[in-house]
Amino acid sequence: MIAMDACHTKNKKYPTLLFLATAVDGNNNILVLAYGIAPVEDRETWSWFVGNLKHAIHGLATPNVLIVSDRQKGLVDAVADELPNNEHVHCTFHLRMNLKRHFGAQVFEDALKGLEERFANGKEAV
Repeated sequence: MIAMDACHTKNKKYPTLLFLATAVDGNNNILVLAYGIAPVEDRETWSWFVGNLKHAIHGLATPNVLIVSDRQKGLVDAVADELPNNEHVHCTFHLRMNLKRHFGAQVFEDALKGLEERFANGKEAV
């Protein structure tokens, strides 16, 4: 499993983004596989990053490597273009924040509590 994301740097003179690809090692530590710095987060930049990552890591472009990311359109498209055989899922943290933002914290917490109760009772969530 490889997680990919980007964040804005705090450099006001040269505003840039830091691109990261990370994994978890056998000791449950976060391992930075690759990083890049670019001026924008778009499909072209993500394609550059993912393409270089694919070139650097032998075996990355195989169905047994799961890619996890937020739903940034450029990243979703770049993974589909560069790693078409890989499963690509969205980070639950980002999904949770989107649900809270769109439906309100209380509605989200009530739904989450219902799911937790179903799992605690041995029932599958729908």
